[in-house]
Amino acid sequence: GGESIGTYARCIETLPGGETITVIPVINDNIAYTNYHGNGESWVLKLDENGNVIQDRCFGGNGGDIFRDIEVFENYIYFIGWTSSTDGDVQSKPIGGYNDLWVVKTDFDLNIIWEKRYGSQGVQDFHAANITEDGGLVLIMDFFSSGGGNVSEYYGNTDIWVCKIDSDGE
Repeated sequence: GGESIGTYARCIETLPGGETITVIPVINDNIAYTNYHGNGESWVLKLDENGNVIQDRCFGGNGGDIFRDIEVFENYIYFIGWTSSTDGDVQSKPIGGYNDLWVVKTDFDLNIIWEKRYGSQGVQDFHAANITEDGGLVLIMDFFSSGGGNVSEYYGNTDIWVCKIDSDGE
């Protein structure tokens, strides 16, 4: 491989078939990573029961793109983190903030079903996600300095934003 931001996985989950999905943040140009776009990206590894890599793929674009959580539901995977990219795998319109919250939904072969950005027009930081019974997500983040975007109210200084999205990202 190439250079990574640390040598540790940011998150890990098990798929229904027993395979493991994990994410390692990577930096710098390196063609060793499948689908690498440049700058910082999330390198997703799908491992068999023995820890052998059976599939890998980078997700991101021209800016920084880091996944900090993985949630698995029935026949798809959510990767949740942040992005500052405007190309590559990141095709959704920027919210206007610094590092928008970014959710990518894939099938078990890591093909993107959809990807969307969420958040405010100010600085924000993703904290947690949880899968819901209907296959959607509950997302939690802090935001600073302004509301706007998907955030309807800004009360000042540091706010916490909780939102629920359905399996289509709405």
